[in-house]
Amino acid sequence: MHDIAIVSSYPSTNPECGIGIYTKNLWRELKRFPMVDDLYICSYGNHRPKGLRERVLKNPDDPVQLWFNQDSTNDVQRVTRQIYKRAKASGNPTMVILMLEYGLTENAGDGSDNAVHMAKNLKGKDIVTIGIAHTIRRNPSKDQRDILVETARECDGTVVHTHSSIDVLRSPVYGLKRDECNLYQVHHGTRYIEKSDRDRRKLKRKLGAEDKTLISSVGLRGPGKGTDLFIRAVDLFFESLPRSQRKRIKAIRAGGYHPKFVEAEGGKYMNQHIELIDETLSGTKLQVYRPPNDDIYHIDWDAGDYISIETPLDTVKYMTTIGASKICAFTYPDPEQDTSGTLADAMGWGRAIVSTDFAFAKEMIGCRHPKKKGVMNIGDPDARGLLTHCGEPSVEETAQALDYLLISREGQRLRSQYEHNAHVLGHETAWPNSAWKICQYGDFLHTEKNMVRGRMKAFRRSKPKPHFASSNPN
Repeated sequence: MHDIAIVSSYPSTNPECGIGIYTKNLWRELKRFPMVDDLYICSYGNHRPKGLRERVLKNPDDPVQLWFNQDSTNDVQRVTRQIYKRAKASGNPTMVILMLEYGLTENAGDGSDNAVHMAKNLKGKDIVTIGIAHTIRRNPSKDQRDILVETARECDGTVVHTHSSIDVLRSPVYGLKRDECNLYQVHHGTRYIEKSDRDRRKLKRKLGAEDKTLISSVGLRGPGKGTDLFIRAVDLFFESLPRSQRKRIKAIRAGGYHPKFVEAEGGKYMNQHIELIDETLSGTKLQVYRPPNDDIYHIDWDAGDYISIETPLDTVKYMTTIGASKICAFTYPDPEQDTSGTLADAMGWGRAIVSTDFAFAKEMIGCRHPKKKGVMNIGDPDARGLLTHCGEPSVEETAQALDYLLISREGQRLRSQYEHNAHVLGHETAWPNSAWKICQYGDFLHTEKNMVRGRMKAFRRSKPKPHFASSNPN
């Protein structure tokens, strides 16, 4: 039996936070494993959840058992002691999972970041700390590098989502050596979709879009999501279509803003981003439609060709939008982005993907023949979608990719193959499988931590060296 504590933001305290949603899915799957006994979340944020103590007393199985303000030195130290005491009081080995994202990078009072402080102080024979790194910058600032390196060295093990991330952490950029930290790759989990719920026609009927082909861009809004690039790409693609086809193909951008982005500088940055999107839309020929109350179930699909929903989607609406889509598009401008839960979920649905070539997308979609210019993977039956280049080139290349998959005969034939390939990997990386790998990794680390090696007396050569051992320096 194992006890597991997860230190992370969480939807109840940080709605719409990607890391929080990851934690929620991980907690749900770990809860199902019979070898997991005490499982709880230690959440953080800027505002204490109302009635947390009363809620925990009333329902001991509530996911969030502890909370701290990540900006408070005393709070970080207090909750670290609580986790340690709870682990010591239990008769089971305890696994502490630290979500290594920038919400855990505030000062903990000893000159280190919060995650480093926790990893340093949660030591013990039966306590294993695992950091899950969601962002691995290829060109980090000194602070970003130092914090990640120190945390990886203090944790018993560190999980990353891509194999390329391990290569980056082992490279001179970070310089993490094999003998000073354990690195392990586990795919970002994908939501497992039952066959009966995966029918695209059924989901389109639910949205009232039976006769439409949907191109979706789903997820949180913000400057790193490339919404302006998506708008321009869709506009360029639509311009190439005759009116009859344009009436049948619709683009939908759905998702709200990250709460921290909304609060930053009193909403200054969010307003700047809204101005950028409005300016981009005004420079296109797109007919923009915003449904009343941002309700995806009451969209007049003939009222526009670019549907904009600007409020957060609950899980059902989020999954319905992805599932009803023919193409899921990702125009992230940052080539260093190391993960995307939405892209992972699109693969779980088995949807064809058009994405910029950021680090996570390249590994998930595959790219056997990278090139410096133009759309990648065209004609490749082993790929899981098409890749475009990050930044400005993605506008024209995304439009070309959409034209290839939706209009050209070859592309339409290959699209179903891309969907199949995506679904194969999506099934392999389903949340039950990813959660199980993390749980097993923790068990391995516990065994490794308590294994004693090198107790036998070392051998020494007492006779002349034989000819076959001539290369041996000893």
